[in-house]
Amino acid sequence: MKYIEKLILENFQSHKHTIIEFDSQLNVIVGPSDSGKTAILRGIRWVLFNEPSGDYFIREGESECSVTIAFNDGTKIKRYRSKNKNIYLLYDSNNNEMKFEGFGTSVPQEIIEATGIKKILLDSDLSKSINLSDQLEGAFLLSERSSTRSSSIGRLVGVNIIDDALRETLRDSRNLSSNKRLLDDSIVELEKELIKYEYLDELNIRINEIELIRKNIYEKSNRLSKYKKIYEKLSILFQEKKETNYYLEKLGNIEEIYNLLNLITLKVSHCNYLTTQSNLISRLSLNKQQNINIVNSLKYIHKAENNIQNITLLYNLEIKLIDRKSKLQKIKHEIKELNIISSKLKDLDTLQNNINKIHNYINELKNLISIKDREFSLRKSLALGEKYVEKLNEVHKISNIHMDLQDKIILLNRLKKLENVYNLNESEIKNTNDSLSKYNNEIKFQLSQYKEILLKQETCPLCFSNIDNDKINHIISHYK
Repeated sequence: MKYIEKLILENFQSHKHTIIEFDSQLNVIVGPSDSGKTAILRGIRWVLFNEPSGDYFIREGESECSVTIAFNDGTKIKRYRSKNKNIYLLYDSNNNEMKFEGFGTSVPQEIIEATGIKKILLDSDLSKSINLSDQLEGAFLLSERSSTRSSSIGRLVGVNIIDDALRETLRDSRNLSSNKRLLDDSIVELEKELIKYEYLDELNIRINEIELIRKNIYEKSNRLSKYKKIYEKLSILFQEKKETNYYLEKLGNIEEIYNLLNLITLKVSHCNYLTTQSNLISRLSLNKQQNINIVNSLKYIHKAENNIQNITLLYNLEIKLIDRKSKLQKIKHEIKELNIISSKLKDLDTLQNNINKIHNYINELKNLISIKDREFSLRKSLALGEKYVEKLNEVHKISNIHMDLQDKIILLNRLKKLENVYNLNESEIKNTNDSLSKYNNEIKFQLSQYKEILLKQETCPLCFSNIDNDKINHIISHYK
């Protein structure tokens, strides 16, 4: 048998959080007045029958409440209410959740099927729960009217089904009889109205005859329009025939004219041929003169070929010179950068002196480190006599020595960093000097090649004037 196993009330009337477990047999709830006994039954009624409506049963000071009923078969039903939400939650034995909203004042059918508890209709307008009763409510049906009791017993037995069927049958019979009378009356009225329209058959026959006449008229009018078009075409043909006869009378000597036309055509073709030959002869004479001019102009073709070869060589040489010039510009840029680096390295002697000083400082710091080591051993010995330190008057001197040692250690670290910087600068200076010597050698080599090219060329690449050794040296001096 299915029964309620557990009830959970949260913020429902006087219950903040109450859990009640029920037995499968008899359960008795005992407590003083206003302790929440009735609220328990009201919570069960609220879940099972969605009564009472509204949200006034939410605990004072809270914004929401819920009541959960757990059955012995694992089914759970949770009813949740807040100012904005009104929800049923159904959990089956596998804890699968179903959510219901917008059900109004009724209970969702799935909830009724899950609980098996619903209200029973006692009368057509009165329903009552036989599973729950309110406080001070009488026994089932004893407090109801005799008519209600008889109707309820009839409904429980099933007699109400026969009564409802008879009532519905009598009502349907009365409705059908009244409808039959109304239909008979309307048939009589319609027959009377039809008498007025008996002439319509004759009128229909006349309409059909008129329709046939209209069709004949339409066909004859179409035929007439076709005849008119044919007559117009015939008149046009007669006119054309008349004009043709007129021209035929004038063309009586057409054969002679035709022979003359053939003769004229032959003469014209012969004339065109002669004209074509004349034009061809004139073009040939013109081409002959052009060829003679070309032959005369090709007397010095060998010199032209030699000049073309020389021009080609000069052009290639110019390209090489342009390439050399771009390389020289790059070398100049690098020389400028090297000059900047060399200007920065002017104070190299001063840096060397500073490095020597740094070495001296390093030696001093090594001495200080040895002093620090001795100070460390002294600190160890002082740690053994720590309890006698307060008796010593010269303790402030040791602290001063310690501070000096710390300052010197900081200075030593700085000197080590300076030594690393010096080593890096020294290697950078060496690399710069190597690259500078390499660039100088490259410049000398390029200038020597450029000088050789100018000596072989014996002409200036810009103004194409003759140059000698002095001019070449002057040109080279601008690139040094």
